[in-house]
Amino acid sequence: MTRPPRKAVKGGVDAPKPKKTSRKKPNPAEAVTPEVEHGAAWDERFVATAKKLVEYGASDEEIAEALGCDMEEMAWWREEHPAFDKAFYRDPRGVGRPSIWDDKFVDIAKAMAKLGAIDMDIANALGCNIRTLHRWKIEHPEFAEALEVGKEEADTIVEQSLFRRATGYTFDSEKIVTAGGVVQRIETMEHVPPDTTAAIFWLKNRKGTDWRDTKNLKHDVEKDSPLGKFFSQLGPSTFTPVDDAPDDDATNAIRPTDDDEGSEGEDA
Repeated sequence: MTRPPRKAVKGGVDAPKPKKTSRKKPNPAEAVTPEVEHGAAWDERFVATAKKLVEYGASDEEIAEALGCDMEEMAWWREEHPAFDKAFYRDPRGVGRPSIWDDKFVDIAKAMAKLGAIDMDIANALGCNIRTLHRWKIEHPEFAEALEVGKEEADTIVEQSLFRRATGYTFDSEKIVTAGGVVQRIETMEHVPPDTTAAIFWLKNRKGTDWRDTKNLKHDVEKDSPLGKFFSQLGPSTFTPVDDAPDDDATNAIRPTDDDEGSEGEDA
């Protein structure tokens, strides 16, 4: 059995208590960050590889897996190599993973074209870019024909509406009137007068030579006209304005030059 320690020493004074050693709390600012050992080795060819994978719509996780590194390692590479980071910028025009052709796209494209959709709208609906849509037109003739037929039907509807607008039309309508405290529905016919703007647009496109705003005017002088006979009598004579004209002449009189007079004398 152990003897308990004595509480007092000489003079009746209590024995000193042992001091507690206080541990200093660690300061995060003073902490030394251990160096991260990167797993995969950097290769300049990763720039072209990453750019190609981005064009095909690969995610960052798929790119990291293809390069043989993890996401943290790839983030380090993007900070250290600007060209590698630039390869991850997505094309704003919507270039992505190549879409797979489906035969049902023929009916979808025809229906959308009939409703007035353009190629860009149809490409977005089919989940592809515009270049893929043009490639499908070449590879699948039935797809190109469906687009053409749908657009022709839409154009025909617009042409008919424009013609009715230009010539005027009548349509059935209903009016609600109150007679003797009773609400009645009366069928009527309303007439829309011709629209001048629509008529001008129609004629300019159908008969442009007759209805265009400007016409080509001829500036030639006919030989049989009085002005044509006058010019024919002048011949090859050279005329110059006379500054100091006589009083009996006009201010801007035109006289033959000395060269013409000398040549006439030599000929004589």
